[in-house]
Amino acid sequence: MSLQPLGIFSLRDKAAHSHRRSLLSHAFSQQNINDCTTFIMQKVDLLVEMFEKDVNRQPDVFLRFRLFALDVSYEGELFLGSSFGGLEAGTAPQFLHDMDEFFLLGGLEYQFYAVVALLRRLPLAGLQSFLACRERVAQLGNSAFQRYIERHGRESKRKDLLTKILSPQREKDRMSDHTTSTTLTYLFWALARFPDWQNSVRVELREKLGDNIRGPYDNQSIGNLPVLEAVINEGLRLYPAAPASLPRITPEGGWQYNSHSIPAKTVVSMQCYTTQRDPIAFPEPDKFLPERWLDAEPTADMKTLFMPFSKALLSRYAVKLPPQTTQETMEMRDHFLVVPRSGKCELQFEPVTSEVEGQ
Repeated sequence: MSLQPLGIFSLRDKAAHSHRRSLLSHAFSQQNINDCTTFIMQKVDLLVEMFEKDVNRQPDVFLRFRLFALDVSYEGELFLGSSFGGLEAGTAPQFLHDMDEFFLLGGLEYQFYAVVALLRRLPLAGLQSFLACRERVAQLGNSAFQRYIERHGRESKRKDLLTKILSPQREKDRMSDHTTSTTLTYLFWALARFPDWQNSVRVELREKLGDNIRGPYDNQSIGNLPVLEAVINEGLRLYPAAPASLPRITPEGGWQYNSHSIPAKTVVSMQCYTTQRDPIAFPEPDKFLPERWLDAEPTADMKTLFMPFSKALLSRYAVKLPPQTTQETMEMRDHFLVVPRSGKCELQFEPVTSEVEGQ
């Protein structure tokens, strides 16, 4: 079954899926993303400034990255034109709590639809508030969309992504705050555990970017950073933000995959958590080994089984692990999207001593 309302991941009608995809895909072309670079860098600068103020403290970077991703995804110049002001406030808005509950509710409905239907009949305020999270998320999105239309109309000259989605013109040749924040959180956690790689990334950035290390960046300036790319790839391999399977049904007539014949209407799925830990493609799969991406050209199996979806840039501060952030607190919990077991990731930022760090 697919939960309502159907989205681009759950539409089974090919015509409906193609139409929905055509409405979205052109807005996320490289050129359109480049148009938003200035605004994104403003948010990156604000994030870095906040980390600078946190020197020798232990901020919850999971919350900080979630607020950053939320502001970038939804604030004025980029998407819905509705500012959450999350970074400035430093606290999670109700929308983030509702989104967390939304993913939990979706999993429960998928596995235990009848049970959830019965729970909706129980007159318990806390339970009913949880079950209403989807409606609150939809209401906020609809309200923000209507404010955007009232303020800018449907055919404005703005460069934000929503205007490009609403535009009737399509470019023939051409996900989200949660995945971005989770990816950044586990990447920083990995670098805090492996300071040698942290230093290698820092040295590469300084060598390649020089005085431009604080940006602004373009594709050319960050297009040749092999150490950074290897660290990001390994972080994405070990800690994929969306490791769960999305079940699919084979079409009428069945499906042939290599030597395997799969009958029609068979539920099939795969998950990147499993494929990216295949011991043949990735020896010592549970270890953080960025060198596997540097020592030689990635093998065909590595390219096939690895499914990256994000990139990030790192700053100029050393990140260390405080005692309360352990392997146990950072154990991945699958709520469709990954969250740390403790619900937070506290890291300590310290100024870099250039003599020690190879400058």
